[in-house]
Amino acid sequence: MTLDTPQRPATRIDRLFARLSSEDRKAFVAYMMAFDPDRDSSLEIMRGLPGAGVDIIELGMPFTDPMADGPTIQLAGQRALAAGGSVSGVLEMVRDFRRHDADTPVVLMGYYNPIYARLGGVDRFLAEAAEAGVDDFLAEATPERKLDYIRSEQAQGRLVAMCGDGSNDAPALAQADVGVAM
Repeated sequence: MTLDTPQRPATRIDRLFARLSSEDRKAFVAYMMAFDPDRDSSLEIMRGLPGAGVDIIELGMPFTDPMADGPTIQLAGQRALAAGGSVSGVLEMVRDFRRHDADTPVVLMGYYNPIYARLGGVDRFLAEAAEAGVDDFLAEATPERKLDYIRSEQAQGRLVAMCGDGSNDAPALAQADVGVAM
């Protein structure tokens, strides 16, 4: 079953989960940091993941202060930044990936700070990400920024699901279409 409606056509993720459900399979989601060890190598790795059985690519966006991540992702982010990784660079990498693969969902993972601070703000980032072929993203953010993001996504007719601690994130959880307190 997909969530295809006149207001919201089915996405790559919807279609993937419908197919996996019909095959009684679970999704294999693989994480990798964009630009680690460098742009060309990480793009080559990204292009190889679907052939290795990966259903969804979770692509890390490097950030200068990844305090919520463990040492493995922190070090990968540092290497990626040293190799020139940036939000714009990651979006361009997704564009290049899409020239060879129009089907595999790509979900960005990163921090909200560079998205929020980007010239043009969240709305510009969301438009650029969609144009590049990004299917969704996971971002660590303050409760206030989460609420801004949810409202921006909903204003564009998108469904928003989020999780939070249920206390600090209560307003954002209440605003989301699906909110899960953990």
